[in-house]
Amino acid sequence: MNALLSLEQTAERLTSVTKARVSIEDVLQLILDKRLPLSVKFLKPVKVCPGKIVHYTQQEIDALTAAHNYIDDLNWVDDVFVVIVPVKDGRPLPSPRPKIVCSHYLGDDRWMTFREAVTTITGVWDLPMVGGEAFDVVSLFHALTGNPIIAPDHCDGTFVIRNGVMACKLLTLEDPIKDSPPGQSHALNDYAAASSLPDASVLGVRPEALKALEASLRKQPLTPASDELTTRSKRTMQTVIAALCNKMGIDWKAPGAARKIEALTDLLDAKVSEQTIKQTILEGMDDAIESRSTEK
Repeated sequence: MNALLSLEQTAERLTSVTKARVSIEDVLQLILDKRLPLSVKFLKPVKVCPGKIVHYTQQEIDALTAAHNYIDDLNWVDDVFVVIVPVKDGRPLPSPRPKIVCSHYLGDDRWMTFREAVTTITGVWDLPMVGGEAFDVVSLFHALTGNPIIAPDHCDGTFVIRNGVMACKLLTLEDPIKDSPPGQSHALNDYAAASSLPDASVLGVRPEALKALEASLRKQPLTPASDELTTRSKRTMQTVIAALCNKMGIDWKAPGAARKIEALTDLLDAKVSEQTIKQTILEGMDDAIESRSTEK
């Protein structure tokens, strides 16, 4: 359970299987493409907000929201953008403020929902690649491929999952000085959501995950992420997408741009997630356009 293959070992295994040189960059590209699950081993205990993975379709959530049935199975927050005041005889009636789901979406009708509590975890966990853990991997990939590292506009937290049922949101003390007495306990209000994985952690791949990938590679061979042509092609693609966004009236630099592009892909019945669009298309788009401009 605690055995992980390092990124270097994973690259070596894939090189042996594919009979072609596979680099760490290639391994990271497979992870970002969600073809290879990535895990992390915590070398020291980590404070987290515990939770679980629940299954709800968007239609079910819409029905719960419409009925004001804010079940404990999901996390909710007041919808500050909707102000509906029922009126009778010219006077406002008391009414609960509507809420919206703030649980974190994993895809495939899966949501991470958390309790207002603090606990400690250690050992090996899997990365869902939806928060700060995804940015850590993107940053490593960009550093190795010579691309600029661009910090996200917003990060809701850093997450880990296990066995498809458990989920945790990593925490960090807002005032580290408070952590000086050994074994001192803290209330949830003393913590903030961590924006990245802790230093005392190691990334790796579960052997069983690698075996599943090796089987899939017989159907879809690797495309080297470190190939110079790949970088040039991606920048060309980003430039074209930027031009199409301008034509469609989408400001790709503005918050919510990825969500609008996701909606367009959904119209093709070939939906690309908002997170994937952010990571693989919008990140570095400025540099892509600039690089194309300098080639003129």
